[in-house]
Amino acid sequence: MTFLNRPSMSGWIQRSQGGWRNGGDGPQDVPPSDEGRSGELGPPPPVFREGLGGGFGDEEPPPYTAAEGQPSGGGRTWPRIVVAGVALLILLILLNIGIDIYVDRLWFGSVGYQGVFDLRIVTQLWLFAAGAAISLAVLGGSYLLAWRMPIEEMAPAIDDPRLVRVIHIIAAVAMILLAIIFGSVAAGQWELILQFLNAKPFGETDPQFGRDLGFYIFELEALQFMKGWATGLAIMTMLTTAATYGTRLMMHRGNARSTLAVRLHIAITIAAVMGLFVWSYWLARFELALNPGGFVFGATYTDDNIRSPVQIVKMVAGVLVILGVLSWPFHERLRFPITSIVLLILVSIVGAAILPAAVQRFTVEPNELQRETPYIERNIAATRTAFALDRIEEREFPAGDFVGEEDRQQNPEALRNVRLWDHRPLNDTLNTIQTIRPLYVFPDVDVDRYNVGGEERQVFLAARELSQANLQSTQQGWVNRRLQFTHGFGVVMTPVDEVSPAGEPDFWVSNIPPEIVDETSSGPIDLRIEEPRIYYGEVTDAYIIANSETEEFDYPLSGEESDGVADQATTRYSGDGGIELGGFFRRLAFAWSFGDANILISGSVDGDSRILFRRLIQDRVNELAPFLRLDADPYIVVGDDGKLYWIQDAYTVTDRYPYSQPHSFGYNYVRNSVKAVIDAYNGSVDLYIVDPADPIIQVWSDIFPELFKPAEEFPVDLQDHWRYPQDYFQIQADQYLTYHIESARGLFNREDLWAIPQELLRQQEIAVEPYYVTLRLPDQEEPEFLLILPFTPRNRLNSIAWMAGRSDGENYGKLFAFRFPANKNVDGPKQIENRIDQDVAVSQQFTLLGQQGSEVIRGNLLFIPVGDSYVYVEPIYLQAETGRYPQLKGVIVVNGDTIAFEDTFVGAVEVALGNRAARGLSFLGDTPAQVATDEPDPTPAAQEQPQQEQSEPSQPLELSDDAAELAEQAQEAFEEALQKQREGDWAGYGLAIERLGAILERLAAAESE
Repeated sequence: MTFLNRPSMSGWIQRSQGGWRNGGDGPQDVPPSDEGRSGELGPPPPVFREGLGGGFGDEEPPPYTAAEGQPSGGGRTWPRIVVAGVALLILLILLNIGIDIYVDRLWFGSVGYQGVFDLRIVTQLWLFAAGAAISLAVLGGSYLLAWRMPIEEMAPAIDDPRLVRVIHIIAAVAMILLAIIFGSVAAGQWELILQFLNAKPFGETDPQFGRDLGFYIFELEALQFMKGWATGLAIMTMLTTAATYGTRLMMHRGNARSTLAVRLHIAITIAAVMGLFVWSYWLARFELALNPGGFVFGATYTDDNIRSPVQIVKMVAGVLVILGVLSWPFHERLRFPITSIVLLILVSIVGAAILPAAVQRFTVEPNELQRETPYIERNIAATRTAFALDRIEEREFPAGDFVGEEDRQQNPEALRNVRLWDHRPLNDTLNTIQTIRPLYVFPDVDVDRYNVGGEERQVFLAARELSQANLQSTQQGWVNRRLQFTHGFGVVMTPVDEVSPAGEPDFWVSNIPPEIVDETSSGPIDLRIEEPRIYYGEVTDAYIIANSETEEFDYPLSGEESDGVADQATTRYSGDGGIELGGFFRRLAFAWSFGDANILISGSVDGDSRILFRRLIQDRVNELAPFLRLDADPYIVVGDDGKLYWIQDAYTVTDRYPYSQPHSFGYNYVRNSVKAVIDAYNGSVDLYIVDPADPIIQVWSDIFPELFKPAEEFPVDLQDHWRYPQDYFQIQADQYLTYHIESARGLFNREDLWAIPQELLRQQEIAVEPYYVTLRLPDQEEPEFLLILPFTPRNRLNSIAWMAGRSDGENYGKLFAFRFPANKNVDGPKQIENRIDQDVAVSQQFTLLGQQGSEVIRGNLLFIPVGDSYVYVEPIYLQAETGRYPQLKGVIVVNGDTIAFEDTFVGAVEVALGNRAARGLSFLGDTPAQVATDEPDPTPAAQEQPQQEQSEPSQPLELSDDAAELAEQAQEAFEEALQKQREGDWAGYGLAIERLGAILERLAAAESE
């Protein structure tokens, strides 16, 4: 058996024998000697040295080498490579996190809120450190205790130091990873913890448990998180403890028994888990006030009378489980623990499922209104408070059958600022005729008002932004995208109620550089734009580097260079927005953070260059105040200083307001507590508290006092442009559809539910959106800028009410709801649409408009209150098959039973009021409306002005054929129209506009000849 002479085989035999550590037959790791080779387990036993069947005899063994009996070099190298690779990966992750923190801190400092960032980071760091330290201490302490706890050994344990070392390393790595996870989870809840530590009372009490609402909004969710975090840690501790004892048992080959100390240790970990379950049962009682599963949100009869007491019973059963588990180590009997666990399971099944279902079916449902009335009343009160519906002032609106001339004279502003442009077709038009170059875009159109000639005029305003997505493929280089094409330029402004003779917007501000008209229909406009450049906007999503060696593209010039390339103006950024790139290490940090080496190596960038990022309006506000929810429509404003500013409305919200019915967007409390102002050139952000009574914003202002400013510091010129936010209004309107009902019986029976009406847009039915108007509310002396929306009964078409949100001065934020008389039928938008469709004259004109593939686009159908009556207005646009954009071609006005469809709004109003006969759309030729007016109009209003009405159609036939004379006549007609408008002579204004249109048509024909 000469194979036994091989040292490797002898080593294997020694390992298979378990070594001689306890037998004294040979030492471990002895150095080489004349006696033979030692290997890891010592020299061969004498029996092998003497030979086994002549195996060894007196033969001298071969010389010893250290490599024999040891792992090969490759076997020892790969763990080191893995460890080094993991260490390098961790280093890169930490480096990346550190650089991101550094860059973010620079950004916060650039907008003046470095202290806000520091507090956030410090909070996250101490939460991470505390979470990791606590979890590591608990896991590690339990592991060490389990490893060292004495056990009753029935056989010797495997005593291999290498095995023990591997076990400890695996356990340490696992516990460190778990500690990192628990620490990261804790750090991720920094907002929740800060609210918990700075909680304020709401001043209102929960009717179920008598707790202030601040407990539910600021504390309960944080307590639930702490409970969940601690429960996770306790379960992991219990599992790791059990695994540790299991490992020790395996090392004794199953020949060991637990001692009292071991059993007590295990029992304590189980009891800790159970204790946290008991805590969860206590918290679950309060969660019933936020229960979404009943007839209404919040606790209902079954919750109050069954589920809440069941939680107390479960707490008692849980305590019994804890006592049973803690008693087990002493008597080693499982009857008590198992019995208590079974009891808890039974209570949970019966109390959580069977009993509530039985009570609901046999006690509540037969008498549901009686049983649920107190809880429905709680739901109504809480919902109306949480959405500020209790602040709505309700009135009755007489809804007269017809708007007469006297009504118009008493309410001239109502028909003065009627919006003739729907923002969607207008946006298409602006993106065609005012972008100037393909690289510009108008992302949105906003509604606002400006004082013009001493009169408040409602206008559309849109920012001309630069979209890098529109750069041509040849312009997509790094220099173009980051250094040259950096900003948008200027705004366009057009009054909502005026249209050019060609059916296009009548611009007050247009083109590049901005051109502002000297005179408007209301007089001179006091507006200046000193800084039109827009570096921060709604589509500026890429970072750029300003003040580099490369001149920035400013705007295109009209001429061309000799080589055929369009000439352009250039500029250099002179603002203080962004961050100076500074020295090498700062540039390296930015290059790393943005993954762009050009920041570091480009010769066009130096230390004075400024990197501008987070240029989207909402990104900037979200980064500063992630706890706020933002309105979807930031809007641009021209300040008195000639600069452009964005105003962004922001909301405080929660989904934990007891008993309040959640909106479909998920929250059940909302306040428009903050307005942000963002400088379009410098990117500065100022946050102003406009609802200081809101407890949520009070908490956040206590946490970040330097982040917020009081409303009193809001710039006065910008405060004139406050609007009732459309998203906030829509949310309140949605809730008001149901919660205008204030009685439990009414809500239970669902007998008076409302709906938002539907209208047609591009042949599709959509819900009517809230829209801004300028008019005088009933019983008010001055016209106001309002946001309004009509309502209809659910599943019916007639109107039942309309709601208005006020925007001006001290009345900002107030709400009115005007109900129509219960005994009167008022046509709703859909009924008006049906009447328009069924009108013969209108239908034929629609047919003529739609010929040759042209698309007829029906704009917003607007409900316009005029005194105690109302009219409906619907602008009509036409987009030819080959046309590039919609043009306004007519306006429909519905007044009582009269439907007027004319070229102009003024003309349609005159017809609808009975002041003149219908003519229809003049460019279509004879229509049923015109044919019908060939007979004498019997209405008194028409008889008062017979000569004027009959003389106008013949005027265009007397026009000159000379282009110069026609141009002069056009100017005269335009000036006459402005004068008539200033005088309030709407009939004269309409006639002058029609005459101007005829002159321009003749002028176009003369030029084509």
